[in-house]
Amino acid sequence: MRYLLELSVFFIFILIPNSYAHRGTSDEHQMLSDPARIDEALEHLELESPNENQGVCRDLVGCLTQKQASLGELSEQMTLITSFMAQLSQDEELRRNTERMKEMLSECRNLTTDQQLAELVTKIDNTHWIHGSEDCSENEDPEMQVERMGMGLSIIRQNKCMTTEAPFLYILESEDKIMLVDTGDIDEGSALYEQVRAIAGDREIVVTHTHAHADHTAGDDAFRGKENCTLHEASVESNQEMFGIEDWPKEIGSFDMGDRELQIIPVPGHEGSSIAIYDPKSKTMLTGDIMYPGRLYINNYPEFLSSLDRMKKFSEENEVSAYLGGHVEMSTTPGQDIKWGNHAPNERSLVLRNSDLDELYEAAYENSKKRDYVALDQFIIYP
Repeated sequence: MRYLLELSVFFIFILIPNSYAHRGTSDEHQMLSDPARIDEALEHLELESPNENQGVCRDLVGCLTQKQASLGELSEQMTLITSFMAQLSQDEELRRNTERMKEMLSECRNLTTDQQLAELVTKIDNTHWIHGSEDCSENEDPEMQVERMGMGLSIIRQNKCMTTEAPFLYILESEDKIMLVDTGDIDEGSALYEQVRAIAGDREIVVTHTHAHADHTAGDDAFRGKENCTLHEASVESNQEMFGIEDWPKEIGSFDMGDRELQIIPVPGHEGSSIAIYDPKSKTMLTGDIMYPGRLYINNYPEFLSSLDRMKKFSEENEVSAYLGGHVEMSTTPGQDIKWGNHAPNERSLVLRNSDLDELYEAAYENSKKRDYVALDQFIIYP
């Protein structure tokens, strides 16, 4: 109760001066609320006799009478204060245990984040992507399918009737910039820049690539030279400069977007400049062509194994909710890929998980001597 009393006195001293702050100098209630007048009155007070005390009391009563209207203004505030203090007193233990309150808040935030991540991955896992047509002359799909997944992540899938590769492109957003990962396989007549600019608004567009193959860089020219747009070429040197990687490919780089600092993992093996991009906000890793549900074409097997080592070590030290690659070439039947062409009606999900990385890791090492064609549930190793 002593705490509540002190709190009430504190609120009264805070609120009473504030309640007069809006009054002008001509207000008739200025008398004792003016600090200069109070100081002047105190200098002349001599409280040595009862009569003088009575005089001070009369002045105080007069002041309070004059301020009766002003005191009315405080009634609503005092009611709120009383209600607030009553709520505090209902659970004294909880009020005092601030550390427990912090723990509860942290648990609540973690629960919210976990729920968001689960919803994000579920949405990606269940998205139905445009997948071409048997007769592309009859295809009515747009040039690209754009899905705003949430948590600052968007995914673009290009029309399989316009490009057999039908790559997936990714957009990561922060408050003052967005990053486009890969520009796809359509070079002329594409509306990719306009689509990305519509998402970016007046924010800076930063363009980078998972690797240098043409089906991931063909759209670069649309971004080259554009205002408030930075295009990073797909090369080892560009990656080292952009992401601060001195010891390529052993060192992990980074890119600060403000409210999300991306981690950049060099993963050559499919192509020399390949990188995987980890987003700590959505916990997703964008893996390009080093790991995706499809035919993994390996140009340098030792580098491929070293890259899997780095990815696996990173995944053991950081939470990865989903691995998102550059293509889908596997069917809904485990171990069976989809034939090359412009129609893929039975594509499996884009999402890969830690268990898939583990399976690929073990199979790749077992195959390191023979380097045969190996069909797994979600991949086919093509040395």
